[in-house]
Amino acid sequence: MDDHRERTVRNQWVDVIANQEEAAFKFNTGSVKHTAVTGLDVANERIGIGRYTGLSSEAFGSGFNSNGALTLQNMYSPGYTNTPGPFNPVLGGDPTRYNVDSGAVYVMDTANWEDTIIVNGGVRWDSYKLKSSIAAASSSVDSDFVNYNAGIVYKPVPIGSLYAAYATSTNPFGSELDATGTDYGSSPPTGTTILGPEQNKGAEVGTKWELFDRHLLVTGALFQTTKDNARETVGTTLTSGAAYRIQGIDIEASGKLTDRWSIFGGIVLMDSKVTKSNIPGNVGLPLANVAHQSFSLLTKYKFDGDWELGGQAVFRSKVYGGTFGANTGTLIPSYWRFDAFIEKKIDKNWTMKFYAQNLTNKLYYDTLYRSATPFVAVAPGRAFYVITSAKF
Repeated sequence: MDDHRERTVRNQWVDVIANQEEAAFKFNTGSVKHTAVTGLDVANERIGIGRYTGLSSEAFGSGFNSNGALTLQNMYSPGYTNTPGPFNPVLGGDPTRYNVDSGAVYVMDTANWEDTIIVNGGVRWDSYKLKSSIAAASSSVDSDFVNYNAGIVYKPVPIGSLYAAYATSTNPFGSELDATGTDYGSSPPTGTTILGPEQNKGAEVGTKWELFDRHLLVTGALFQTTKDNARETVGTTLTSGAAYRIQGIDIEASGKLTDRWSIFGGIVLMDSKVTKSNIPGNVGLPLANVAHQSFSLLTKYKFDGDWELGGQAVFRSKVYGGTFGANTGTLIPSYWRFDAFIEKKIDKNWTMKFYAQNLTNKLYYDTLYRSATPFVAVAPGRAFYVITSAKF
């Protein structure tokens, strides 16, 4: 339980029983080597969410009626509440309960012809049955769905490959069990809205190369993801039937340029579009809550005496707010962040690192929460860490 500065506390418990059985088979058809896998998953998950009464908070305590937090609070010594105590938190006696029975059967095969052409494919059937309840009400979701995947890899030379892949997936309604609002994917017991599952399709083509005597892996990919029967809020009503598409390119490199110099990083550029919506003005808009450009690069150099010096640069583009299509009037700006570290291997077991994060003390925001009154989370400012690790 959280302290009394925040009244939106909960008591939550989770019980899970799960079993997975899998069998693998290897066989040949002529010069083609096969590895087939088949399996069965079954699980039961039970969740209870209880609420406390008798609490006050800095946002909703007596005498403070607006949304958000109290102004002019010292972050190092905030006021615990704006109302006098004592406080007597009491756990309510009617928790929200979720019971989920899920099961799946799947089969897949990988066919390898002389390590030059590799083809894989599989199919999976899932059953998802959810019941949520309180003493006075209950609701249920019953979804069965089939997904599949297929791919091919061509290796013209041992150090390089070209590939293409396609796959589907499904998000059943109510699968976000720790969220108690339907707009976040939950199915509360008092909700009368039960929607069908969302269907996803993903396609990707790319290439991978092992360079510098196989010490550096360089990859590049073009990808597209579509979602159909997507959920969106129209006014105060959650609906389905919307759709969107994301396309992009991903370029990455990881490994060593020399025996002493290594790099890890990549760049992702994306374009998104709402292709179908119950709100006509959303069609054609980019997706909300998505950074369409991102970049990161970590590099380090090893000196004599087991010293390593490194640095990192991170970029994320602006992120628009909104619940589905982007609200271009609400956004968090793009940012660059720079980090650095120095590391010393003391002996074969012990390593010590001095790490500096956000060297320029950049003020940036790493989260924009969607709501009627959007709010953000401020990312950490300049910080220094001393980290000691041991391996035995």
